[in-house]
Amino acid sequence: NSNVFIWEITTNMKLREFTVPNVPIVTNIKVSHDNSHILFLGITKEYYQMMSMVDWTKGNKVLFTRQFLHSITSRIREIEFMPNSTLSFITAGI
Repeated sequence: NSNVFIWEITTNMKLREFTVPNVPIVTNIKVSHDNSHILFLGITKEYYQMMSMVDWTKGNKVLFTRQFLHSITSRIREIEFMPNSTLSFITAGI
């Protein structure tokens, strides 16, 4: 599991802490434009790539998790929320 901390850099205050289950390595994190959703890309203990989206304003509610079975661990290299969207995103990779 990976622990993720969200900080307010100007006050050095930790705003939120949560765990990404079954993902010991987080490779990419993106935050939606309104700061409500966080998109994670990581590697599982079995070396599969996994993507999850969390609504951290609602008690870290997991909106979806997708594990890419039989995948190259770096298949998706980049994730990004679509402009002005909190649920739509794009990925780029090999």
